[in-house]
Amino acid sequence: MSAKDLRLYFLVQTAAAALKKRADDLLLTSTDLTTAQTAAMAIIAAREPLSMRALADALMQRESAMTTMIRRLEAKGLITRTRAETDKRQWQIALTPLGRAGLTKSRETFAKINAALDDAFSAAEQQSLAEDLTRLRALFGGAAR
Repeated sequence: MSAKDLRLYFLVQTAAAALKKRADDLLLTSTDLTTAQTAAMAIIAAREPLSMRALADALMQRESAMTTMIRRLEAKGLITRTRAETDKRQWQIALTPLGRAGLTKSRETFAKINAALDDAFSAAEQQSLAEDLTRLRALFGGAAR
């Protein structure tokens, strides 16, 4: 059978959308954060201080798309933005203590999501799925992490 016959694009797209919606629902209830905001905060935590361009690159987004998210996270008191010392046109982003607490709380939610995946797939199936998704992302230009 072909990808068309199996409707692979549809299946991948709808599975990703369903997973994201469930994760967003759980995260919004427990932390008032979305999956995208949580991903951004995890990247910031790992690399802070971080430029908006570096964050956008890590999330495979345009820098302009990050502006709204950064403003929302800043308004919630989860991050700070300061001008870079070497280039005053550039913003450096870092987590606040409240942001670190939110990120820690989000890990509890992701533990539940990962537990559901553990229940649904054997270790071998998870390994195979991870390899297939990594290959799929690379095929269409997604950076390997």
